[in-house]
Amino acid sequence: MTPDYLNKIESGARPLANADPKLREAIRAVLGYSPEKWQELTGLYTPATPDAASLSAAAKGYRIPKEEEPIPAALLEAADMFGDTPAFAGLREYRWQYWMAHAPHKERPVTPDDWLNFYVKVKDTVDPKEPHH
Repeated sequence: MTPDYLNKIESGARPLANADPKLREAIRAVLGYSPEKWQELTGLYTPATPDAASLSAAAKGYRIPKEEEPIPAALLEAADMFGDTPAFAGLREYRWQYWMAHAPHKERPVTPDDWLNFYVKVKDTVDPKEPHH
């Protein structure tokens, strides 16, 4: 909406009733009038607009999958630092990275050395499957 158009509505040169309903609703909202008060003052009906919550995917019955957490940077760094050593080659495998990143931890590894130590503890007892996406 241009200032000139708004000026014409204010002066009566352009009837408010002829304005696009979305524009009228925007003017009503900016002025802070309830739909009832707006109708009382202007004689113009304001259709009910659904609230955002009723338009959400969840309200419509859709389930939005959670985003996967990325592989921690320190784990990727551990793979780069130690993965060339045959005993630690599993660190370079995505199945191991995914499993280690999603395994329950008493204390979550923070540094590349922590991730290496975790891998050394579990590598002989765990054989992670390829993750399903």
